[in-house]
Amino acid sequence: MFILFLMLPLGLLTDAPAWGEWDLSFYEKALGFIPEGMKKGNVIDPLIQDYSLEGLPPAVSYYLSAFIGTALIFLSFYWIKIIRKKDER
Repeated sequence: MFILFLMLPLGLLTDAPAWGEWDLSFYEKALGFIPEGMKKGNVIDPLIQDYSLEGLPPAVSYYLSAFIGTALIFLSFYWIKIIRKKDER
């Protein structure tokens, strides 16, 4: 996991979008059309837009965004584990 974390800035070296973060124009170009469900889809505003924090270099922002996202995921699973333990008692 640590090695993957160190490799994060590699995503900054490409012009291609990250997997799953495509906008509608990407689908239109790749598929030749925009799927109906995606036209009407729910849009979720990200916590950290484009993985960048104002005033920080891109690589630092990228790492910080990854750390915050990873921490939120681990805390969510830890919270679920605590709730399950309470339910078992």
